[in-house]
Amino acid sequence: IENPQQKIDELRKINHVADILPRVYFSGLLSNNRTNFSVIGEGIDADKESKLAPRYVNFPAGRQLTNKDTYGIMLGEGVSTALNLKPGDPVILLVNTPDGALNSLDFTVIGTFQTVLAKDYDDRAVRINVSAAQELLATSNMHSLVFVLDDTKYTDVVAADLKKNLKDFEVRTWIELADFYTKVV
Repeated sequence: IENPQQKIDELRKINHVADILPRVYFSGLLSNNRTNFSVIGEGIDADKESKLAPRYVNFPAGRQLTNKDTYGIMLGEGVSTALNLKPGDPVILLVNTPDGALNSLDFTVIGTFQTVLAKDYDDRAVRINVSAAQELLATSNMHSLVFVLDDTKYTDVVAADLKKNLKDFEVRTWIELADFYTKVV
């Protein structure tokens, strides 16, 4: 998408779409100046994500990330333990850009998180603001958009509308993405 924000504004007009949360994904190395640790990461709109977090995320130390924390980072509990990090500690995140260059940014640990169903994710995941992820990757692109609906009963209808509006993109519902949940239920 050439102008992601313009497309988001257009998609927001679809009936039953309450909000749209951009995400940028990356993998890299997190350093505490003594040790490097391989991580997977998400760039998120922290203020919007915080509205969803109470449903599926606990915060054992520190606090949630906000959009004001431009260079703040949330660590999965396993990442925090592996690098012996706590809120307020400085870290360096190193990634490859899409062009293959190395880029790094300094961050301050804001807090740690623990997701409800995915300890393996918590052992390797970090979350930063989407703007910092875009800066780190030297891109204005987003990898995915999460659609929050005013009522989940409209999931299939909204998904059908999105498939019409986003022909070059993959559209999947939450239930299609929730492999673990589907298997348990």
